[in-house]
Amino acid sequence: MTPAPPGRMLYDVIDVVNLTKRHGRKLAVNDISFTAVRGRVTGFLGPNGAGKSSTLRVLLGLDSADAGSALIAGAPYRTLRHPLRTVGSLLDGTGAHPSRTAHAHLRWVARSNGIRKDRVDEVLEIVGLSDAAGKRVGRYSLGMGRRLGLATALLGDPELLILDEPVNGLDPGGIRWIRRFLTEFAATGRTVLLSSHLMAEMADIADDLVVISGGRVVGPRTARCGHRRVRLPRGRVLRPHRAHRRAPRRPPEGRGQSVSDIVIAEFRKLLGLPASLVAVAISVLGTLGLAALSALSMRAALDRGDTARFTDHTTTDAGLDLLPVSAVGAIVLGVVVISSEYRSHRDDAGGGRQISTTLTSTPRRSALLAAKVIVVTVTTGALAALTVPAAVLVSQTLLGEHGHPLGDLVDRVGWRVAGSVVYLVLTALLACAVTVLTRSGVIPLALLIANTSLVSVSLLLTRVTALARYLPDVAGAQMVSANYPAQDMLGPFAGGLVMAAWTVVMLVVAAVVFARRDA
Repeated sequence: MTPAPPGRMLYDVIDVVNLTKRHGRKLAVNDISFTAVRGRVTGFLGPNGAGKSSTLRVLLGLDSADAGSALIAGAPYRTLRHPLRTVGSLLDGTGAHPSRTAHAHLRWVARSNGIRKDRVDEVLEIVGLSDAAGKRVGRYSLGMGRRLGLATALLGDPELLILDEPVNGLDPGGIRWIRRFLTEFAATGRTVLLSSHLMAEMADIADDLVVISGGRVVGPRTARCGHRRVRLPRGRVLRPHRAHRRAPRRPPEGRGQSVSDIVIAEFRKLLGLPASLVAVAISVLGTLGLAALSALSMRAALDRGDTARFTDHTTTDAGLDLLPVSAVGAIVLGVVVISSEYRSHRDDAGGGRQISTTLTSTPRRSALLAAKVIVVTVTTGALAALTVPAAVLVSQTLLGEHGHPLGDLVDRVGWRVAGSVVYLVLTALLACAVTVLTRSGVIPLALLIANTSLVSVSLLLTRVTALARYLPDVAGAQMVSANYPAQDMLGPFAGGLVMAAWTVVMLVVAAVVFARRDA
C-alpha cells in the first residue's frame, strides 16, 4: 500500500457540524457534530437505527442534509475533483448490477475516475476475489458481495475509507483480515471512518470513537446500546462541538474527473446490460425482419393485382411503416440506462443498488446525467441511422419490379428517413427523462411502448382536441408522415421542433429533480 504523501490532509479529514436529516416525518439524525482526524481509525458506534447510515449517506453526497454540514477535506463530497482517489466507501450491498461480473463492474468504476485498468486486478487480489472475477455479481454470497464492495472502495487507492458495517457477512478469517488491513491502512497516514453496532469490533480496531444513539451523539464515558449501558472501550471520544473550524482546501493535484471518462464509463455500463442487447435486437433484427416480411407480402399482393390494401400507403412507404418497432428498441435503451441503476440486489446477498456506486464515483450529478444523455443519443442515433435506411433498402429490393430506384428513393423519402432518426433519438431521450422521474423501468416501458406500438392514446386525443397535435409523439410523427402536412397536423419541421422542445423541458425537469433528490 502506498503511503500518503507528506503534507496531505493536515487538518480534520471529516467535519460534521450540526447535521440534521429527516426521512419523511422520522428524524434520523438530530443536530450531531463530530470530527475524524488524519491517520486514525474512527469508530462510529451505535445500535441499528441509530442514524449511522443516514449520516454516512449525507457525508458521501448521496442524500441531502436538512440542516448543518458534512465536509470531507474541507469541502462537500459532491465538489471533490478526484472522488475515488480521495474517498473510498462501502455502504449497502455490493453496489453492482446483478447481471454484471465483478471485473466488468470494477472496469467501469475505474474508467469513470481515470484509474488505470490494471488496478482492477490488484484490488480483486487484495480482497480475495480473483478466482470469482468472471462470475456474475447476482450469484455472489453476502460475504463475496462485501468483498466486492471493499474492492470498489480501494480502487482509487484513496486517502480516506468510509465503511458501513464492513464485516457483515464475512467469515472469521475475513474479519481478521479486514481488521489487520484497516490498521495498516491508517498506519500509512490515511484515515478510516468505520460504522458498526458491535462494541467488541470497535474495541479491537478503533483509535477514536463517536457514539450515536437515537440520532444524537451521546455522552463521553457511557452509551446505551439496546437495553444495556456499557462503558466505552479504549480510545478517545470525539465530543460534540459547536464552532466550525474552517480548514484550508487542499490544492488540486492533476486534472479532475473528466467528462470523457464519465461518458466512456456510461457506455460500458449500458452496452454491458442484457436489456441493451434486447433493445438492439428489437431495433435491428426486429425491424429488418418485419420489413422483409411486409415487403414480400406487399409484392405478392401487387403481383395478384390486389391494390385494396394500398389505400393508406404506397410502395414508397415500405420500410418506414415499421417505425413503431424501432421505437420500442429506442424506448428500452432510454429506460434501462436509468432503471438499471435502481435494480436491487438480492437481500441474502446484502441488497443494495448500483446508484450508490455511480453517485460516489461521479458525484457531480449534472455531469452524470449529461453523460447518460450523450450515451443514449449516440447509441440510439447510430442504431437508427443503420436500421431505418436498411429497412427501406431491404423493402425496395424485395418488392422487385414494384420497388423504386435508389435515386428516386432519396428524392421521395430522404427527408422522412432523416426525420425517423431524429424521432427515435428524441423518443429514447423522453423515455430516459421519464425514468429519471419515476426511478422505475416498469412504468415508462409499459406506458410508452403501449402508446407507441399498440393503442396510441395521443392519436386518439387528436379527435377530441386540436391541442393534442402538440403532444410530443404526435408532433414528432409528422417528421415521418407521408402526407406533408397531414390534415390538421403540424408540418415536419414544426413537429420536430415541438417534440425537441418537449424533450428539452423533460430533461431539464429530470435534471433538477435528480440533483435535489436523495439517491
